[in-house]
Amino acid sequence: MIKSLLNRLSIPLFILITLVLLCSLPETGLSSPLREVNKESSGLRIGVVYQNPYEGYYEQGIQYRSLIQRFREELCQLAIEKEFTLVEIMAYTPSFDPISAEQYLIEEEVDAIIFYYREPLCAARAVSDAHATGIPIVLCGFDPPVESNAPFIGNDLYHIGIKTGEKTADLFKQRFPGEQPKLLIADSKIEKKDIDLEKGFVEGIMRSLPDLYIERTPDDMGSIENMRYIVLRTVHENPDLNIFFGTSDIRAMSIMLALESQGRGTLDMEIVAGYGGSTIAMEELIRPTCAWKIEAGIPVAEYVEKTYEILEKMLSGEMPMNSTDVYLLDAQYFVEPTTWQIHEYLKRNGELKEAKLFKG
Repeated sequence: MIKSLLNRLSIPLFILITLVLLCSLPETGLSSPLREVNKESSGLRIGVVYQNPYEGYYEQGIQYRSLIQRFREELCQLAIEKEFTLVEIMAYTPSFDPISAEQYLIEEEVDAIIFYYREPLCAARAVSDAHATGIPIVLCGFDPPVESNAPFIGNDLYHIGIKTGEKTADLFKQRFPGEQPKLLIADSKIEKKDIDLEKGFVEGIMRSLPDLYIERTPDDMGSIENMRYIVLRTVHENPDLNIFFGTSDIRAMSIMLALESQGRGTLDMEIVAGYGGSTIAMEELIRPTCAWKIEAGIPVAEYVEKTYEILEKMLSGEMPMNSTDVYLLDAQYFVEPTTWQIHEYLKRNGELKEAKLFKG
């Protein structure tokens, strides 16, 4: 009887477990790995491959949008404005790895390709395959490829780190004259972009604060919860820490959540600096008592426009396809910004509709 009962329960139980597992998967906001934008256009057909294009993360009901998602939305808008068709492929499944995704675009005979990667090692193969069929390709990402014959567009992270560090030092001296500066840096420890940002930030801040004490967190493995726990533990062991730098907005927000849970996180106690320029970060900057008052915002709109400009030059013959030019864009810097400055930045970079502050 028991065996018969278990047999009858097995199918519905399997269905229930499957549904639970599906619901627990991270949301990507992507219903299909393939999408065409402005399909009716009679102009150029530009293909774009996004590697791991997840929308971001959720923490305490708050969504943190990824840079790739912001870039994607800006590029879709540009396709409408410039009247070209954009063929998107999201390389986040085994059947749509970055190289397979690019092969699909080549077979579709697109006029040009944008290859937005997270892992530089696949860039050389992508360039080789595109050039073999006479298709110009431009590379985008955080880290320039080790070797490739195509232009690259990214951010000058070392330089951005230096300038962010300098601005943090200036604000610290203004807010805490005569106090010993004690810094905690939160980053991944293994990604080159974080290493470059940290190196630049330390160099920049020490130009004005040579007696700086530095505490570094261990690798957070990309987890918000891990970083919050690490910050809580580190602050408990070093309660005199008064400067915090997160190499991403997610890490800076993790710092804020940890500090605020201990009754800290106010501008009269410490200074928090971040990198990214996401909506949630910009809204934090203008909370009056919030310690997060310094931000290096990624100019997403400029990033997209520069990418399209380079493609146009290659398509017109003004720039050779095998150009190895590297374009590293600067950030837009904010130190105790006004509401108007935040509004203009979000408007320019397609983030205004996400901001709760400017709704209604």
